Amino acid sequence: MEQNVLLDSTKGYKNHSQLIRFKGAADPVAAIAYYLRCVADEADRRNYNFNREKIVRNNQCSSLNVTEGQLEYEYRHLLDKLKVRDTDLYKESKSIEIIKPAISGSPNQ
Repeated sequence: MEQNVLLDSTKGYKNHSQLIRFKGAADPVAAIAYYLRCVADEADRRNYNFNREKIVRNNQCSSLNVTEGQLEYEYRHLLDKLKVRDTDLYKESKSIEIIKPAISGSPNQ
């Protein structure tokens, strides 16, 4: 898990490209914890199991810099998944022209 890399509690792959955005945050551990809480909230909405106990308990939130290229990449990746998993949502989503990052002060917003 990326969080363990940022906490320096693993000997695993420490230079994964997905970690760059978290390492660039003012508080990388808070940033990954916030991200994981958002993932856990979405998992709850979808009735998936996500072990929140593994997320560090840090209530502070840290912002991340995200490039337009990263947003575009993530959006295209999502569309590829939706095309197979939810064709109605794919048809509705593929016409979106402007992608804006969500900005919130808590993962439940």
